[in-house]
Amino acid sequence: MAKRLLGLSDEGRLVVKLPGGVEEPIPTRRQAYAFLLMDCSDSMGGSKLSEAKQGASAFVLDAHKKHYLVGLITFATDAELLCKPDETPATLHSVISALETGGSTNMGDAIELAKEELTSFAGVRAIVIATDGMPDDKVATLRAADEAKASGIDIIAIGTGDADQEFLARVASRSDLAVMVQAAQLKAGIGAAVNLLPAIRKER
Repeated sequence: MAKRLLGLSDEGRLVVKLPGGVEEPIPTRRQAYAFLLMDCSDSMGGSKLSEAKQGASAFVLDAHKKHYLVGLITFATDAELLCKPDETPATLHSVISALETGGSTNMGDAIELAKEELTSFAGVRAIVIATDGMPDDKVATLRAADEAKASGIDIIAIGTGDADQEFLARVASRSDLAVMVQAAQLKAGIGAAVNLLPAIRKER
């Protein structure tokens, strides 16, 4: 059997080196990034926030297992970047556990903020929105979503309560990426969003 050794190509990529100078590239996964956008408006208070936190923590853990780096943005009256995708799951869990509610539903600014952050990354990119209501500005939200999708970012929307499925279907990349759940199922709904993330292809 021919001896096979790991090494680096002239371009610095990991390869298998075979006798005679033959090199075989080793397939690697493309890097993937996701931002979780959490609705922290007044209407998300109480048990809904508790459910959402548990779902968000499960999403972070499972997304990392799928080789996604995850960032966190909250939105109420304002959108706020709490974690960039280079944070560890432990840091994300800590930040998620401290979330509180208060204010309105500025979903448009949250999508815009996520898009600005994700455009600095190459690879697979996605936005996952968890919300229980309608945004403050539907037009601005749709505009931000359209711009994100036009730049190659996939959008997944998990809605409950007063959220409008038809509207969320327009925000999402496809209608099947807009999922409605009961408030008591918010934990499961957000956690299961990891299964809707774009697949990461291997490349040579």
